[in-house]
Amino acid sequence: MTTSLVVFEGDGFLREFVGDYDAWRKTHLAETAAKSVPAAAPEKRAADAPAVPEPKNPPSKKKLSYKETRELEALPQKIDALETEQKTLSEKLNDPDFYRDPAAVRDVNARLAAIDAELLSALERWEELESRRA
Repeated sequence: MTTSLVVFEGDGFLREFVGDYDAWRKTHLAETAAKSVPAAAPEKRAADAPAVPEPKNPPSKKKLSYKETRELEALPQKIDALETEQKTLSEKLNDPDFYRDPAAVRDVNARLAAIDAELLSALERWEELESRRA
């Protein structure tokens, strides 16, 4: 079953279309018909449509603050510590004798889930700060 398509639009452009081939075909036919309407009709539609103002000054990249710079410097160590703890806990879960204590298994699984969330958050923050650093 198809949930999305990548469609060649011409002139080297690709467009992702969410839906199956039949839905794309209907949409494509409607778009093609709209493009073939005389030039006067699109001008009327453009007048009826609400105008979207162009941003006068695109937001410039802000330089990192001192606190953000220190945070960026500390993130690799934090990520490394989380990955090390994750590895240690995973090794515990690989030991069959560990499963004799169900409470410990629950605690380790909960901590692993928390580590996953923390790692994801730290990696996203690192990416955000790195992109703004330049």
